[in-house]
Amino acid sequence: MKLSWIKLPALYGVLYWCFAAVMLAGAGAMAVAQGFSVGAVAKLLLAWQNQWWWLALVGLLLHVLAYAKSLRSVKLMVTNVIGTCVFVAYILIPNFMPIILVVHAVVLAVLIRHRSRGVSDPQGALR
Repeated sequence: MKLSWIKLPALYGVLYWCFAAVMLAGAGAMAVAQGFSVGAVAKLLLAWQNQWWWLALVGLLLHVLAYAKSLRSVKLMVTNVIGTCVFVAYILIPNFMPIILVVHAVVLAVLIRHRSRGVSDPQGALR
């Protein structure tokens, strides 16, 4: 399988999704130690966001590039727009991370399951 600009956001998205899930679990575990509340988890996520916001910016840029490369497929265009919105949400509202993780999982599932219908695009491959 060749790595392309259309597949790269999916790969990065899977890695970032795993990272965000671990961060959410870590914030939940730290909040349990202090008497669990959703507000405590949200406060931790907002405090930690200053350390990793630039990782979400990389994902945002990858989805914008993939959108430009996927103009022939409506499904990929919509998925990349939603993926862009997901990474903006990771940056701006990290306290909604459980909801963002679910939406991100749906976007990843669509991106990963997409197959071109017999169309070969040699210019889409990374070189």
